[in-house]
Amino acid sequence: MDGVIIAGAIDRGSELRERAAEAGVPLVFASRASYLDDVDLIRPDNMQAAQLVTEHLIRRGHQRIAWLGGQSSSLTRAERVGGYCATLLKYGLPFHSEWVLECESSQKQAAEAMTGLLRQNPTITAVLCYNNVVATGAWFGLLRAGRQSGEDGVESYFEQRVALAAFADVPEAALDDLPLTWVTTPAREMGKSLADSMLRRLEEGTGETRNQIMPPRLVTRK
Repeated sequence: MDGVIIAGAIDRGSELRERAAEAGVPLVFASRASYLDDVDLIRPDNMQAAQLVTEHLIRRGHQRIAWLGGQSSSLTRAERVGGYCATLLKYGLPFHSEWVLECESSQKQAAEAMTGLLRQNPTITAVLCYNNVVATGAWFGLLRAGRQSGEDGVESYFEQRVALAAFADVPEAALDDLPLTWVTTPAREMGKSLADSMLRRLEEGTGETRNQIMPPRLVTRK
């Protein structure tokens, strides 16, 4: 075994790094977010992704944008919520803490949370979801609340439509055909960066670590 690429949550990153160093095996991490600074790491730009999709909704006319999903202990969620809040402030829009809801990555919990959110706050016209699972549940919750999906802010207000947008933590080809706006980090580009990083580490051996942040892009559905 010449090297190892570790994908997913890296809460055991320090332990894995030490064991790999003892064995002389290089590591490259692929993670949604990381507390580790001294490892080779490829990860998405969570804050920029949130800014990109929130700004898209604002430019479509939305001023009452809520957040649904994720746990407060998640660094990924913290970065995404940070980008969402920063964009609201940038455009002079109000931030309502009661419009930012936690929930597990469960369609059932997301549907229940979405229904309650819209019934208690009927003026909301857009909801940004933590991931694709939450977004799918939110879609069903929206229907349960007697609302429909819609992008345009003014029309949403008068026609009781709500725009849904979400972070896609799966490859673009696996996205649902729901009429949502997704923000994603292209899997092919991330995979290529991981391979390049590992090959560079194998060639160079020990040395300065690299933390590469991948830019996001929007995928719209009509």
